[in-house]
Amino acid sequence: MYFVDPWMLVGIVALIALLAVIMCFPELGIVAVLGLIPFSNMFERPSIAIFTIILFSGISFVLKLMRAKRVIEIELMDVFVLLFGATLVLGGIFTSGGVESLYSAVMYAVFLSIYFLVANAFIRKTWIYRAIKLIVITTSLVAIVGLFEDGVVSSSWVDMSVFADIGARISSFLGNPNMLGVYLVIVFPLVLAQILVTKRKIVKFVYVICAASVLGCIVLTWSRGAWLGLIVSVLIFLIIYNFKNIWIVFAGIATLPLWSAFLPQSILDRFMSILHMSDSSVIYRFNTWRGVLNMIWDNLLGGIGVGESAFKNSYVAYAVPGTETVMHSHNLYLEITLQLGLIGLVLFGAAMFAFVQKSFICIRSREQSSKSRTMIAAGLAGIAGALTMGLTDYVWYNYRVFLIFWAVVALNAALVRINEKQHAKENAGAVNNLKSVDTDIYL
Repeated sequence: MYFVDPWMLVGIVALIALLAVIMCFPELGIVAVLGLIPFSNMFERPSIAIFTIILFSGISFVLKLMRAKRVIEIELMDVFVLLFGATLVLGGIFTSGGVESLYSAVMYAVFLSIYFLVANAFIRKTWIYRAIKLIVITTSLVAIVGLFEDGVVSSSWVDMSVFADIGARISSFLGNPNMLGVYLVIVFPLVLAQILVTKRKIVKFVYVICAASVLGCIVLTWSRGAWLGLIVSVLIFLIIYNFKNIWIVFAGIATLPLWSAFLPQSILDRFMSILHMSDSSVIYRFNTWRGVLNMIWDNLLGGIGVGESAFKNSYVAYAVPGTETVMHSHNLYLEITLQLGLIGLVLFGAAMFAFVQKSFICIRSREQSSKSRTMIAAGLAGIAGALTMGLTDYVWYNYRVFLIFWAVVALNAALVRINEKQHAKENAGAVNNLKSVDTDIYL
C-alpha cells in the first residue's frame, strides 16, 4: 500500500492545469515566470522550476509560430544576444568543468531565452505594463519580508573587525545580501516610474510605500555595490526623465559635506570603505582580481568555460594566497571575459550598446507617449545600476538575478519595438493622406 501526500496531488493537478493554459497562451507562462522569480525558493529546486516553465513556454510559443499564430522578428540587438547565448552554450561544451559546466550553460541559455520570448510574445503595451506592475509588486513583497527578517551576521559577508556595529545583513528570498541588492536595484527605477505615471492618488500612495520598502531593504543589505548602483540608477532615471533634474546632481555634489549630519555614521563608514584597504572583503576582491586577470591573459580568446567547476579547476594555479576558495571573480566583466573569452565580452558589450542606443532613441522621441518613455527610462536606469554594481560583484552568480536582468532588457526592447511600429504606421498614414490631398487637387 502506498500513501501519497494530498498536497502533492494538489500540486501535480495545479501544475498540469498551468501547463495546459501555457500551451494555449504562452504569454501567461512568461508572466508566471516574472511573478515567480523572487519566490521560486518555495520549490525544492528553484532554478529547475523556473527552467521548466520557461522551456515549456518557449515550446508553446514555437508551436504557435509553426501554426502562424505568432510572429517573430529579429533585429540587430537580437543577433548580438543570440550570439552571446551561443557562446554560453559553447562555454559549457568546451571546458574542463565537465557535466557541471554543461548544466550551467544550459540553464543560462534557457534563462536567456526569456529575452526572445518577451520581445516577441508581448506585442501590446498592455502586456508589458502588466508585466512591469507584477515585477514591482512581487519585488516590493520581497523587500517587505526583508525589512521584517532578522538577517544574518556572517564573517563571510561582513568584516566584523571593521563593521561590528552594522548588525545583520538581510537577504530575504534571494539567500544572499548582494544578490538581493542587485535584484532590488534593477527594479527600483520601475517602482519610481509607476509613481510618476499613475494618476489615481490611492494607487500612487501604494507605490510610494513600495518604493520606501525597496529603498529601505537596499540599505539593510549593507551592500556597498548595491548602494553605488542605486545612486547611479536613480540619477540616470531622473536626468533622462527630465534633463532639468541635472541640478539635483549638482546640488547633491555641492552638499556632500552636509550628508554626514543626516546619515548614520555606520552607513557613511560602510560606503566610504569601498576603496579602504583595511576591510578584508576589499582586499579579498583585489587579490581575486589579480589572479583572475592572469587567468584571462592565458585564456584570452575563448575563455575557460562556464560554471563554478571550470573556475575552480583553473583558478588553483593562479590563486593569490588567501583567495584559494573563491568561487568567481567578483566582477561581472572579468567573469564574462574569463568564462567566454574576449569574444563573449565583445558580444555582451555590443548587445548592451544596442540596448542603450535603441532606448535613448525612443526616449528622445517626443512623438511617443510619456508613459512609454518613462518606463523605458526606468528599465534603462535599472540595468545601468546593475552594470555599475557589476564592477564589484559577479551579479549573475544567482540564476534568478540573471533572469530578471534579461527580462527587464527584453521588456524595454519590446516596448521600444511597439513604439517604433506605431510611429511608422502614423507616418505612413500621414504620407497617404498627403498623397490623397495632392491627387484631389490635381484632379
